Amino acid sequence: MRISTSYQYESSSAAIQQAKQTEVTLQQELSTGKRINQPSDDPYGLYQSLTLTSLKNTLSQYNSNLTYAKQFLDESSNALTGVNNMTGQAYQLAVQAANSTTSQDARQGMVNQVTQMQQQLVSLANSQGANGEYIFAGQKTQAAPFSVVSNALTYSGDTSNVNVEVGPGQTMAVNTQAGTTFTNLYNQLESFKNDLSSGNVSALSNVDIANLQASQTAVLQAQGAIGGNLQQVATLTSANTLRTNDLTSQISNLTDANVAQVATQYQSASTVYQAAITMAAQISTLSLASYLQSSGTG
Repeated sequence: MRISTSYQYESSSAAIQQAKQTEVTLQQELSTGKRINQPSDDPYGLYQSLTLTSLKNTLSQYNSNLTYAKQFLDESSNALTGVNNMTGQAYQLAVQAANSTTSQDARQGMVNQVTQMQQQLVSLANSQGANGEYIFAGQKTQAAPFSVVSNALTYSGDTSNVNVEVGPGQTMAVNTQAGTTFTNLYNQLESFKNDLSSGNVSALSNVDIANLQASQTAVLQAQGAIGGNLQQVATLTSANTLRTNDLTSQISNLTDANVAQVATQYQSASTVYQAAITMAAQISTLSLASYLQSSGTG
């Protein structure tokens, strides 16, 4: 059966187009390093990769929230460490002042030290985070929550929690409710200062020392709660990091090209493409010869 010239031409043209398309596709994979460069390359693979990428992005947001939580908790812990150290110093002064061998002049000299401690306490209570937020103000983070009015420390923040989403349906309160702790401590220091000035040894021994001990315990308890939250943040961050790495690997397996393999396939495709062009040229030459022969015979 004789094959028509038009059929041969169409077949060779189709072969050239197919070979060229294969070559172009492989060249794009080499250029981008990706196996999927448009939806038609692998529709289901693209769907899977998009689903996994969405989950990865969600985990990334949780990790960003956890980073903020850690920062907030660290800043709170550092401030409370300063308060704890200051309270310990005040306690040592109270023990010294309550000693009967301590002169009243020495007690009077301690008053300035306690005043400085009160100033330090107000500064620590109004500590700000990296973004300028007041970390002990509840949700009223844009204004300093503590101020001194008539020799007493007052709190103008609120008791609302600053919640951070750290997982699916999981939130964590990153702020510390320390309003009462700070105001009580400041007022205790004020009483301590008055007892020093008046030389009230009985109050120094039976009231001030106990009050400062109680305040220091409250600060330590708050630090303990922060430590527990920091541990939870570390655990969640580690789990998210492992999951994110696993998702990255899965996405890579779906979308990344095997460059070495593609390079070999590209060379083969180029060879096929060149062979198709050569074959088409030969068919064209034969067709022309047949035509000329047919014309001469006629």
